Amino acid sequence: MSEPVDFAGPGLAQSLLILPRPLKRLIMASGDAIMLPVALWVALFLKYERFPLDIEYYADDFLVAVAGALVIFWLLGLYRAVIRFLGPRVMVRVILGVTLSVVSLCAYDRLLGTTKLPLAALAIYWALALLYAAGSRFIVRSALHYGRNGATTKRVVVYGAGEAGAKLSSILLGGSAFEPVAFIDDKRALQGSHINGIRVHRPEDLPWLLRNHGVERVLLAMPATSRFRRRQILDRLAPLGVDGVRSR
Repeated sequence: MSEPVDFAGPGLAQSLLILPRPLKRLIMASGDAIMLPVALWVALFLKYERFPLDIEYYADDFLVAVAGALVIFWLLGLYRAVIRFLGPRVMVRVILGVTLSVVSLCAYDRLLGTTKLPLAALAIYWALALLYAAGSRFIVRSALHYGRNGATTKRVVVYGAGEAGAKLSSILLGGSAFEPVAFIDDKRALQGSHINGIRVHRPEDLPWLLRNHGVERVLLAMPATSRFRRRQILDRLAPLGVDGVRSR
């Protein structure tokens, strides 16, 4: 498992973490309002290979692109989503939001009968907008994740990748005391998958995780498992020199 990438210093990340949520949403929306027109401009440039483009000619298209995207992103809850918990469901919304915004821009252009925006340019814009919308959110997520990991943060493994484990990891990611670095689960169907951006490992991988990732504690998130099975897991952890906590 790789270490978080240093996209921003801890000071900047910590400053972002303590900002009021409305201000965070405003920053996200402002970034979209700036970068989406840039993506459309680049798409047009790549299509026509002409510089500079007649910006005034496309002014209404830029305005519709920004307004449509902001409204659709807001309705889909992208500005209410907590970036630190960015997961597959949010990414589906990002893809849907970008797609709907491009479709609305295309509909506006066609309804006016101007057809200033060829389909090729719209396709390029869709790809660039998606790359920006998804990439920027993952970069911020990585920066916040890096910034919250101070010297007092304890690295933990969550044993159990079911619903209880997913909820527990979300709670831990929202705090500063523990950093979940991996899941452990007995089910082969879950092994190798990712939950909240955290990989699910085999029980046999636990010694390797402890040795290479500085794990100090294993949290059991297995409410449906028998007491005997939980006792077996705790007994297995004892020789490894790591604390096992029945979390749920």
